[in-house]
Amino acid sequence: DLAVLYVDAHADLNSPEESPSGNFHGMVLRALLGDVPTLSPRQALSPSAVLFAGLRELDSPEKEAIHRLGIAALPPVVLQGPAGSATLMSCLRGLGRKRLHIHLDLDVLDPSEFPHVSVPSRGGLCVKNLQILLQAVGASQDLVGLTVTEARPLSVADEEACEVVLQELLGPSGLDLAACISRCTGHE
Repeated sequence: DLAVLYVDAHADLNSPEESPSGNFHGMVLRALLGDVPTLSPRQALSPSAVLFAGLRELDSPEKEAIHRLGIAALPPVVLQGPAGSATLMSCLRGLGRKRLHIHLDLDVLDPSEFPHVSVPSRGGLCVKNLQILLQAVGASQDLVGLTVTEARPLSVADEEACEVVLQELLGPSGLDLAACISRCTGHE
């Protein structure tokens, strides 16, 4: 009954044979789905349990995999509109799962606002918009896991900028991770 909200500019659905870079971080979801025999988990994640949010930079094999596996994807343009949160929540409810894991790759943010990532991709979400989306998710979903990836500060100033953005996204005005943990552990 686990859903995965995959908030990322990239699908991470390459196989070792198809990957242009050969980097594992571009294969993570494909492996979790059990679609890479040499990297398969004990229990594969069902494609029907995955929802992409902010997806915009795909390799041809990834486009094919999304279509073949039937994974739903919401591009930034859909999420940035006034109905972005409602659309995201409707799609999450449509997965029919009770618990949620969020994979948050910070490259989902537009590099004009947050350039501190390994693989920046133009056309992403603004920090405020992602904050609003995460707030809606945190207030209504049973969050049981969170992965945050791609913060790549190269200086002390970059580290400070990353801390500010992470506080905005995960703090009380965003996902409110502390409240999610309290609800999950029964210590509200």
